Amino acid sequence: MAGEMTNNQSLPNWFAIAAFLLGNGFVFVNPPLKAPDEWAQFARAYQVSRLQWLPQQQHGILGGYAPAGIATLSKRFEKVSYDGVSVAQILDGRRIPFDTRDLTFLYFPNIAAYPSLPFVPPAIGIAIARLCFRSALAAMYCGREANLIGYIVLAYTALRMMPHPHCRLTLALIALLPMSLYQAGSLSADGVTIAMALVVATAVWRLTFLEGLASKFDVSLLFVSTLCLSLTKFAYAPISLLVLMIPAKRLGGSRRWGAIVGAILLSNCLAIVLWMSQFRGIPQIDLNPGANPPQQEQYILHHLGRIVPLLISTTATYGKEIVTGVIGTFGWNELMLPLILVVIYYALLLISVVANGQPRYWRGAIVAISTAIVNFAAILTAFYIECRPVGETPIAGFQGRYLIPLLPLLIFFGGAKTNAGTKFGRLLFIVAVLIGGFSVLFLAQQLYPAFPASRFYYRFSE
Repeated sequence: MAGEMTNNQSLPNWFAIAAFLLGNGFVFVNPPLKAPDEWAQFARAYQVSRLQWLPQQQHGILGGYAPAGIATLSKRFEKVSYDGVSVAQILDGRRIPFDTRDLTFLYFPNIAAYPSLPFVPPAIGIAIARLCFRSALAAMYCGREANLIGYIVLAYTALRMMPHPHCRLTLALIALLPMSLYQAGSLSADGVTIAMALVVATAVWRLTFLEGLASKFDVSLLFVSTLCLSLTKFAYAPISLLVLMIPAKRLGGSRRWGAIVGAILLSNCLAIVLWMSQFRGIPQIDLNPGANPPQQEQYILHHLGRIVPLLISTTATYGKEIVTGVIGTFGWNELMLPLILVVIYYALLLISVVANGQPRYWRGAIVAISTAIVNFAAILTAFYIECRPVGETPIAGFQGRYLIPLLPLLIFFGGAKTNAGTKFGRLLFIVAVLIGGFSVLFLAQQLYPAFPASRFYYRFSE
């Protein structure tokens, strides 16, 4: 069975089953609009469900018109972390109407600045809900379910297309991260972003390591997947730099390699420029009065010597929170999985990578680590400039989940062996699923006072 799960194509099927069951655990256990910025994601997905692809502005702040029921639902459950919640309270939320004639303008500049693409799956669910229900709660759950299904389909596709068993296992473990499923089981754009990162990594791997001249399908897959990833969240556009590791012979020679790679990178840049052009400049995405992007840029430029101390202080103060957030920190970054489970999951990922030997292609490993560093620097810099007060030390609010789309780059550090560590494949997968199942129960223990062995009350006393 161990060989069966890791060496043939059954792993994607097992993943789909596990992700659907665990993901639905998060869909229904997570209280309404409890995921980060989920009320804003709800409003944005509603806009997309009405084919309103572009955000709107009032007083220079991005947002859009959405049913008043979204704001009412958010208000009803905004204090869940402090007051707890019950199933009866959630069911009572179904009385909040989702009246598309009662619209109000909501400000959500951070979410409105995203392209529309990552909101298509939840928008489909919301569109169906509009036809069948008149409840904001029902519309939210339909959107969550559609987002989860879209995530599973994309991740399943990536696993199906990955021919190497250990790389397939690594990608499956990333897709089964409690944090990945938590975001996929909400209305968050992170679900599509993480899944598209899996597809991009798979597309680059196929073009780098398969034999012979690359097929038109593989080249087209790379072009489309990198473009889609850039149009989910711009912060991950640098992942397209992975194309630099593809050998020229796979694309038909140096000249054709330059044309294809250049076209991919240029198209990604143009897509971002075209989307941003509608704002006539960089839009304000954080309403924090202390955040001032122009002044923050000037602060960085005039205090370059403080960058390293800033990174050190941030790591010392928030390092544990960030590292845990990659595996599982739920809600508004306040419900962290036990450290032992975080360590175990990191070990699962490491074992899946090193089990097949040292990197088979050092150029690929170098490009992968360089891409990860560039992308991490871009994410952290953008976050510091756009969302934090000028000169803040250390950087607060940076969440580990921002780094999950970089994890698929781990597959470029593995070797060429296909039989090494095969007997551990099934065990790694099962442990990942068990941690996912515990994470669902952990979330219920933290937020539902009536849940058996609830930790809700103790969370405030520890």
